Amino acid sequence: MPVQEHGEPRHDLQNLNVREDVALTGRCGNVHLATGRICTLPARHPGPCQFVSPDEANRILS
Repeated sequence: MPVQEHGEPRHDLQNLNVREDVALTGRCGNVHLATGRICTLPARHPGPCQFVSPDEANRILS
């Protein structure tokens, strides 16, 4: 099972609404399916997701 940077298993990576490459960096990775925007807040963050464009998420990964 894939783990995030903190070594904890990410059971949510099997969901289609989680972008795995973002989630494996220790970020939420939830995808808003209607818009394709991605949450880049820390994994298991409190409160609602804050979504950014896929281009912005890609910049965070580089």
